[in-house]
Amino acid sequence: MRVCFPVCVGLTVASIASADTLILQERALDHPDGNINPPPYGLRLDGLFSQASDEGGFAGGVGGAGKDTTFSFSTNGAGVVVKVFEVVANQFRIEIAGTVFGGQDDGDDGNPDFGAGLYDIFMDYSFNVVEIADGWKVSPNSAQNAGWIRSQGNTDVAAGNKWLFYDRTDNNNNSFVLRSDNHRNPGIPHNFVGRGWNTLNSDGSKFGDSGTTQDWLFVTIPLPSGSAMALAGIGLVGLRRRR
Repeated sequence: MRVCFPVCVGLTVASIASADTLILQERALDHPDGNINPPPYGLRLDGLFSQASDEGGFAGGVGGAGKDTTFSFSTNGAGVVVKVFEVVANQFRIEIAGTVFGGQDDGDDGNPDFGAGLYDIFMDYSFNVVEIADGWKVSPNSAQNAGWIRSQGNTDVAAGNKWLFYDRTDNNNNSFVLRSDNHRNPGIPHNFVGRGWNTLNSDGSKFGDSGTTQDWLFVTIPLPSGSAMALAGIGLVGLRRRR
């Protein structure tokens, strides 16, 4: 399964640590079986706009904690790359980075309404990442891994507004899984299915009401080494949580 890619010379400080070996690089696309599709999406962060942004000054208070908010990996200029690194022998790191399109959906037409636009995302799983027979999983954890989503600017949310999110464990004591297991039968050609459980609360507790969902759900396809999309996350300053 493991395929190593050469690390390009001359990358900026914000890019991959020199000690990390890139062993998987794939483009992430929307999974067709999201629970609230349409619109299709790869990331769901319900209630995002009801929480004040960590940067940028957006005050929140829009739509209530459980309002459906989704982001597509496949439409309107989106491009997301998933990378797996071996940091040292048998220790791994997973990075999800790029641009997504989405916003809050009021459910009337299957399209994003409030906040509709492009956003940068970055997620770094550096803690408790283990290799399994058909991929990798992150387990267990307690909000040790973190990421963010940042507006590129639209009618409702000014550029630079940024929200932090954190991983949380599911009922199986996993917070993220990337496996070639045909999860939920995507029905489209793919290599891996990524799914994970997030929160907008830094203590790892679930954000919002009982219907609130903040999850990854996407499929991946091969990404040629050296392509423009392979650099999607290079310029993003990743949030790395350290002990």
